[in-house]
Amino acid sequence: MSTTDPPPSEETKTTSTTYYAAAADVVAEVRHEDMVVCVGDIHGHLNKLKALWENLKAELSVEGLRKARVVFLGDYCDRGPDTKGVLQFLIDLQNSRRPVEKGVCGETIFLAGNHDFAFSSFLGCMPATEQSLAIQCDLHTEAVAKARQEGEEYSTVYDEEVSGGMHWIGRRWAYGCIQKYESDLTCDSYGVTQFPAALLEKVANHTWVNDMKDFFAELREAAPVARAAMLEVVPPSHLDFLREMRLVYDGETSWAPGRIVCLHAGLLHNRPAEAQINALVRRDLGGGATEEFPHGVLLKTPGEVVLPLHARGRKSSTGEETGNGVTAKKNPCKIERQSSDTPGGLPSERPERPIGNPFRIADVSAHPELRDVAVEVNGHHGVLGSDSWEDDGRKYVVDRCGGREGRPLVALVLPQRLLVSTSDPLPSDEISMEPADDGC
Repeated sequence: MSTTDPPPSEETKTTSTTYYAAAADVVAEVRHEDMVVCVGDIHGHLNKLKALWENLKAELSVEGLRKARVVFLGDYCDRGPDTKGVLQFLIDLQNSRRPVEKGVCGETIFLAGNHDFAFSSFLGCMPATEQSLAIQCDLHTEAVAKARQEGEEYSTVYDEEVSGGMHWIGRRWAYGCIQKYESDLTCDSYGVTQFPAALLEKVANHTWVNDMKDFFAELREAAPVARAAMLEVVPPSHLDFLREMRLVYDGETSWAPGRIVCLHAGLLHNRPAEAQINALVRRDLGGGATEEFPHGVLLKTPGEVVLPLHARGRKSSTGEETGNGVTAKKNPCKIERQSSDTPGGLPSERPERPIGNPFRIADVSAHPELRDVAVEVNGHHGVLGSDSWEDDGRKYVVDRCGGREGRPLVALVLPQRLLVSTSDPLPSDEISMEPADDGC
């Protein structure tokens, strides 16, 4: 182990379960410096993260893992008990993997997930250009003012004025106890109480709906207190980490098809792929504005969240796929079968999953414009997914954990399609695929 590596976990060791889906010659020929390791959503689970990193070192060797590129797919905060510890581990890991040098030390990429985007917005350190962020904050302020003029008694997002502005998704995170973020656990890890116990009790018992005006008034009082306290205790290095997160990773590979595109939740299929990627690279929330998309290719309405970090796939009434290639119905984390008419989809009839294949879901699809030119990898959706049982997949979803207890944290190593996990990643009917509403 390198002397600069983060210390190994002192927690109970967990089992590394691996699965090779690629042909043996592919596995044998690939060099460590040509591998890309994609790590799924962590959600504050420091012990799982430490265990997974140890298991990756065991599978690839310490030197091999150091040479490989590592892409963290986002969602480092919320749900789990130690967001502070997770961010510090990732910062230490980043420092230990420098300088980047081909064949010696691979690049380490940290993508923003929707939870991280919201957390950073709440703290005023969003990974976005100042100009595009200011526009979005202004649009939200206008929407709030209009709602007040129309006589709304309360807002379901934090609506008070914030110096420097606050993006809509940060305002949702401020009310995370009802917005499915479980943001109070993130604050707890820094020693800050985000919501009074009485408010959380109302949420747990679902009695807050009996007097929503008073409930939201209490939330509005709690939000600025929690924010001020967090700004006092969150280390500058953590703020810098959040501010420097990327929204997409677009890189070359030595293996076919020669390009990999990673982002948290997937590109929107009804909008140009390259325009979205370019805007995300620039971290321009309003990028790619056209007559068809006046607010940019990333947003469907003014002030709304960057969709490729958050959206789930949907089909319009005409059958057009408008989402990100992962279709969802009542349960947004349950992936439904796509028809053969869906761009990049699978035929309605397909062979049974091979014995031992851990990819529970195969019904995901890459953006049609990328299908022949890139591999696309996402987290976010609470499943393991691929668009092919074989070794020619072009779309992968890597998020078996989803931040839930009892589910393993998983990493996918390409091009081998090697899965390394903190425990058995094989699907089980006993594991609930809970709907996460807007909090995936």
